[in-house]
Amino acid sequence: MYKLILLFIIFSGISLPAFGQAEVEICNNCSQSQKDKVARLSVNSDTKAVIVVDMINETALKYDTNYIEDRYGEPVVSVSLSELSNDEAFDLDLLYEYRKELVRVITRASEKSMLKNAQSTQRNISTPKYTNSNVNDNSPIGKGIEVKGSPYDFLLASYFRNDVYDFYFAGETLALTKILLPTKGTIKFPNMNKLKLYVRINFYSDDLAKSLNGFVSVTLNPVIKSFNILGGRDGFKNSIPLNQDEISGHDFIFANAKSEDKNESERNEHAKFERCSSSLEGGVSCRVVETKTKGNKKIYTYQC
Repeated sequence: MYKLILLFIIFSGISLPAFGQAEVEICNNCSQSQKDKVARLSVNSDTKAVIVVDMINETALKYDTNYIEDRYGEPVVSVSLSELSNDEAFDLDLLYEYRKELVRVITRASEKSMLKNAQSTQRNISTPKYTNSNVNDNSPIGKGIEVKGSPYDFLLASYFRNDVYDFYFAGETLALTKILLPTKGTIKFPNMNKLKLYVRINFYSDDLAKSLNGFVSVTLNPVIKSFNILGGRDGFKNSIPLNQDEISGHDFIFANAKSEDKNESERNEHAKFERCSSSLEGGVSCRVVETKTKGNKKIYTYQC
């Protein structure tokens, strides 16, 4: 049960002090002084140890930490190098293999397409072969998959997200769970975002991938077979808000509802945006406080 809970935490992007003793920070191709700095900056009052990991070269340094507050209540932090335990080294090997498998999963997904008129459902792209331990580079960062529709449809409809996940990732992530099951529980495994790996979902208005309609960047949550949303932009290049602070006081551009130059789906994007915004956490309603017209576009300013 402990390991199932641990996997849920990892894939959900949650960090709890009770799970894993050592914090893990990523610092690829860093110098010794850079790693020292990363370790110091990651220390808080609950930190027992920090392991700074170079995922590209598969090396790691462990730091013992000391956190106190001076008479003014300001933190005073110091770190010192220490030896990795055998169990920590074992868990780090799992982490390296876990990231390699994530690379494979993302790469395989980017070779397929949900678009009906794509040249083939399996693109003619060779999957990288991992012939040595140092080939887990950053090449899959932001690799894209193709979906017809709107980012707001994706965010509003769970069935849409499920369809996308099932097409691209169903059955592909089983190895991720198996890799982490033997963990000794000595480190806090970083989530996919911290590993600087994510999937970019490109949305199109057509089946030929000619009319880009925005994108959403996500990480995977294989435990619940869904996605963690990182952010994105819609077809009008608006940044997609994930909380009320990203709406209030900001301008958003959409097609003029009366414009004959725009098709109905484009004119409906503003309504989808408002439905999506009203479903954000916090329950605070946002309203339009100013509207400006610019050509066949309208600019809406919101206040929450």
